[in-house]
Amino acid sequence: MQNVTSEIEIEFKSKINALEYNKIYDKYVLKGTVIKQINYYFDTEDFYYEKNEATIRIRHKNNKYILTKKSGSKPPFLEQSINISEDKAIYYIKNGLKIDVEEIDLNKDLKLITSLETVRLLFPYRSGLLCLDKSSYGKKVEYEIEFEVQDVKDKKEFYTFMEENNLIYTSLASKRERAFKEAKNNENI
Repeated sequence: MQNVTSEIEIEFKSKINALEYNKIYDKYVLKGTVIKQINYYFDTEDFYYEKNEATIRIRHKNNKYILTKKSGSKPPFLEQSINISEDKAIYYIKNGLKIDVEEIDLNKDLKLITSLETVRLLFPYRSGLLCLDKSSYGKKVEYEIEFEVQDVKDKKEFYTFMEENNLIYTSLASKRERAFKEAKNNENI
């Protein structure tokens, strides 16, 4: 495997509603950057990676494709990522990832399960980066706020932001878990 980067990802998040999303968006849009990204999620027929708390995805963002293997069920997560060409990304999305792909270490062949599109507003807040997300997958549209930090102890800053903006913390599953559940419910797999 060449050019693979590994990093520990620490994030805290909460579900919010459309009204809260719009209020925060309007308040911070001039302080941040808006991006669009599409995650393509892969797994085996029997959801081997999901059962083992891992995510395999290709993310299309800023005209780049990044293949990622993410492990763990709660922060911090271990992410291994590599940039891939558009041609390879399209090939993998259409044909799946085979056990012998050179970019990441797999022990089973994978197929595309579902995709999820996110419009994300990024803006700095204290020691981290806040991400205001509007995600669409299947027939659902959901809103959430994420706080990405370098240290788990910065979780209190996330709750400070929530309090400052009159938001009530509501836990939610990962984007992959929610998208997989929707795909299973709609039998898209």
